[in-house]
Amino acid sequence: METIQGNERLFDAEDVFFSTTDLKGVIRNANQTFMTLARHPREEMVGAPHNIIRHDDMPAGVFKLMWDDLEAGKPVCTYVLNRAGDGRDYWVFATVTAIEEGYVSVRTKPFDESTFAAVREVYGRVRALEREAAEQGASRREVAEKGAEALLAELDSLGFSSLSAFSTASLPTEAVLLIKKRVRVPRREEMDGAAATILDCAKSIERDSDTLVGQMSGYRSLLDGLGAWMQEAPAIIDQARRIGELVAMFDSQDPESSVPGVAQRVAERTSHAVEQLTGLTVTVVELYRAVQALSFRASLMRLHTLVLGSYAAAVVDGTEEDVPAAMADLHRALDADLEAVGAACEEVGSRRDALDSSMRLVVSDLDRTRRPFDRWLRALQSEHASLREGVEGDVLALLGEAEGLSNKGFPEMSSLAALAALALTGLVLNTARTWLAQSLEMRWRAWMTEEHLRRWLAGNAFWRLERDQGDQGDQGKGGGHRGGGLENADQRVAEDLRMVASGTLTLGLGLISNFVSLFTFSAIVWGLSGALAITLGGQTLQVPGYMLWVAFIYALGGSWAIEKIGGRMVQIDYRQQQAEADFRAALLRIRESAEQIALYGGESAERARLSARFAAVRRNWRDIMNYTKRITIADNAYTEVGALVPYMLQGPRLFKGIITLGDLTQLIQSFMRVRVALSWFIYKYKDLALLRSALARLAEFDAALQAASGATASAPRITRQRGPAASGYALQGVQALGPGGACGRDR
Repeated sequence: METIQGNERLFDAEDVFFSTTDLKGVIRNANQTFMTLARHPREEMVGAPHNIIRHDDMPAGVFKLMWDDLEAGKPVCTYVLNRAGDGRDYWVFATVTAIEEGYVSVRTKPFDESTFAAVREVYGRVRALEREAAEQGASRREVAEKGAEALLAELDSLGFSSLSAFSTASLPTEAVLLIKKRVRVPRREEMDGAAATILDCAKSIERDSDTLVGQMSGYRSLLDGLGAWMQEAPAIIDQARRIGELVAMFDSQDPESSVPGVAQRVAERTSHAVEQLTGLTVTVVELYRAVQALSFRASLMRLHTLVLGSYAAAVVDGTEEDVPAAMADLHRALDADLEAVGAACEEVGSRRDALDSSMRLVVSDLDRTRRPFDRWLRALQSEHASLREGVEGDVLALLGEAEGLSNKGFPEMSSLAALAALALTGLVLNTARTWLAQSLEMRWRAWMTEEHLRRWLAGNAFWRLERDQGDQGDQGKGGGHRGGGLENADQRVAEDLRMVASGTLTLGLGLISNFVSLFTFSAIVWGLSGALAITLGGQTLQVPGYMLWVAFIYALGGSWAIEKIGGRMVQIDYRQQQAEADFRAALLRIRESAEQIALYGGESAERARLSARFAAVRRNWRDIMNYTKRITIADNAYTEVGALVPYMLQGPRLFKGIITLGDLTQLIQSFMRVRVALSWFIYKYKDLALLRSALARLAEFDAALQAASGATASAPRITRQRGPAASGYALQGVQALGPGGACGRDR
C-alpha cells in the first residue's frame, strides 16, 4: 500500500521488487511491483537504460563508485532516490550483484532510519559540490569524479573506508530489520507447477538464512567485545617487554649462579609472547572481517531468497508473468550466494581456529614466564647479583619494579582466552543446534500427527467422539465446561500436537545445552572460588569450590519459589487453549453453515454465541496476565540478586589480594553461566506450563480415542448385501421405537 508525503511516495515493507539488466545497465526484466512504483509500462521499461528512473538529486559520484565496485566483481548496497514516471520521488535500499552477462538489482524499503538520515545529508552536500563544479564548466566525467572523491571523504568521516565497506556494514543491518518486520516469502497452499516448487525451495532457504543472519549478529557482538579488550593489549605487551629488559640488566659474578640461565628462559618466553600478542590483534581483525563478509553474504542470500519466493508466489497467483529469463537470473544470483556463503563459512572457521591457536600460545607463554621470573627474583636476592657492566640505575628501584610486575602477572589474558574460546565454540554449536532442532521438530510432529490421525479416523472413532460431545453439551448448557465430553478434537490434532512437538524439542535441546554449559563452566567455578572455612564446635571445616554449591542452592531455592508463585499456570494455560479452540470452532461453524444461517436470519444469535466464546477468552487471558506478571517479577528478582552474589562472596578475597581482578572477572562470568544453566526450570517455567497443558489435552484425547475404539463394534452402520440370494442394503445396530416401545432391533 502506498502513501504520499509531499512529492514523495512511500511504500510498504512487503513491497520488495527487482530488475535485471545487461552489462550496460539496460533493463531486461522486472517484477510488477517495480513497474507499479516506477509508473512506467512494461513495454516502456524493458529495453530502456536503468537511468530512466534516475533522480537529478542523486550524486553522480554514487553511481561512479557503484560501477567501479561492480566492475571489480563486488556487490553494492546503498540508498538511492528514484523518480517515477508521474514525477513523484521514492527512496529505496538498493542491492546490485553481478550475474552472468548482467546484473540483478533488488530494492527494499529503507529500515535503518539513523543511517538513512545521515546518508541523505551526505548526498545533499555531495550533490551541491557537483552542481557547483558543473556550473564552472566541468564535464560530466569530471563532475562524477569530483563527486566520488567528496563521497569517499564523507564516508570516511562516518567510519567507512569505501562504498564497499559501507555496503558490507549496511546490508546486514537492513536484513535484520527486514526479518524483524516479518517480511517473509509468501505461503501458498495447494499449489503445483514449477513456480510452486521454487516457492517451497525458497521457504526452506529462508529459514536457514534467517538463522544464519541472527547467528552472525551475535558473532559480531562477541567480536566487538573482543576488539574492545584488544585496545588494552599494548599495555600487556609493554609489561612483557619490560620483564625481558629487566632480566637482561642483571648479572652474577658467581659461575655457579642460576641467574643467567633463568634470565635467558624468561627473555625467550617474553620475546615470543610479545610476538604472539602483536599478531593477536591482526588475527582478531581478520576474524572480524571474515565474520562481516559472511554476515553480508548471508544477508544477500536472504534478500535474493525473498525476492525469488515473492516472484514465484506472484506467478502462482497469476499476477505476474512467468518469465523464464527473470526466474533464471534470480536463480543465478541465489546460486552465487550459496557458493559465497559456503566459502565465507570456511574462512570464518579458519580464522576462528587461528584465533584460538594464537590465544593458546600467548596464554601458555605468559603463564610459563611467571614461574621462572619469580625464581629469577629469588635468585637475585640470595646470590646478591649486580647490574651488568654499562647499565646504570638504582638496583633497589629496579628490583622493586620487578617485584611489582611479578605480583601483577597476566590474569586478564588468561581469563579472556578461556572465555573467548568457550564463547566461540558455543556459537558454532548453537548454529548446528538450531538447524537440527528445526529438522527434528518437523519429523517428530509428522510422526505424532500421522499416528493420531490414524487412530482418530479408524473405526468411526471421530464420529463417536463428536456424538458424545453433543450429548454432553446438551446436558451441560449454561456456559460451563461440557462435562466429560471431548471438545475440539481437530484442535488437538493440529494445534496441541504442534505445541508438543515444538515444546519438547526446544526445551529438550535447551536442557542438553544447559547441561553442556554446566559441565564446562563448573570446573572454572570450582577451581577459582577457593575454600570456605566453617567453624563448628571448635572444628574448622573446609568447603572446596563453595561458589559452585552456592549456585546449586540458589537455583534450587529459586525453582521452589517459582513453582509456588506460578503453580496454577498449567491449569490456566489449559483453559486458554480450550477457550481459544471453542472460539475458532464457532467461527468455523459460521463459515460452514453460512447458507443456513442466512436463510433463517441467525446473525444475531451467532454474534451472541461468538461474543460469549470470546468473553471466555478474555476472562482467562486476565488470569494469564496476572500470573505472568508474578512470574516475571520473580524472574527479574532472581536474576538481579543472583548477579550480586559472587561480588558479595568474592569481594573480600579481592581486597585481601587472594584473588586477582582477572580471576575474579572470569569467576563472575563463569558463575553466571553455571547459575543460568541451573536455572533452566525457572527461566522456562512459562514454556513448561504451556507444554504441560498441551500434554494434558493430548492425554485426554488419547484416552477418548481408546474408549471410542473399544466401542466401534456396536456402532450403527449401513451395509450392502452381496451375493446371489441377497441384494440391497441392511441396517445393523439400529433400534426403532414406536408408541408401544421397542419394535425390534436388526442384527
